[in-house]
Amino acid sequence: AGSSQVFSIAGGTGSYTTAIITNNSGATYDPSTSTYTAGPIAGAIHILRITDSANVSVDVIITVIAATPDHLLLLSGDAQSTLMGSQLSDEIRVKVVDRYGNGISSYPLYFQITQGQMEFLDSPLQTTNLLGEAAINLKMGTLSLKNRIVVSPFNASLPDESLTGTPNLEIEQIGRNIVT
Repeated sequence: AGSSQVFSIAGGTGSYTTAIITNNSGATYDPSTSTYTAGPIAGAIHILRITDSANVSVDVIITVIAATPDHLLLLSGDAQSTLMGSQLSDEIRVKVVDRYGNGISSYPLYFQITQGQMEFLDSPLQTTNLLGEAAINLKMGTLSLKNRIVVSPFNASLPDESLTGTPNLEIEQIGRNIVT
């Protein structure tokens, strides 16, 4: 998404014209430099039609892929409150996205308890699915009311070029004592 490609046309006869005939994400083509620039939507399909002076055309089909991983989004599971020793009602679900918000699949994430006492019901190392999402289930511990989980890339960092402030996520959970 958002990247540019310069085309060099060879073969055919005479001069050429190039036009985007299918544009599903705001792509552009600059004929003065023969530069195609993809729009920001991953998965969009564009068709460039190249026609020579003998009116012979060829279509080039381009599928836009996501740009490089940029930052994390919290989708669900923050600020839950449950009885100590109980499983949280909602999983913690996050998404790795490029600077345009497109999900990044197969990206490793590490969920780490940095404050309190909780129990992972899934592996703390998760890989994002085809939508760029990863989720984990947790059980509230019995010793700490306040708990903090940090989600970060595993053995990597995210540049956060879009300046969201979320190359890592901090998520807090609150335990409640049983009142009799």
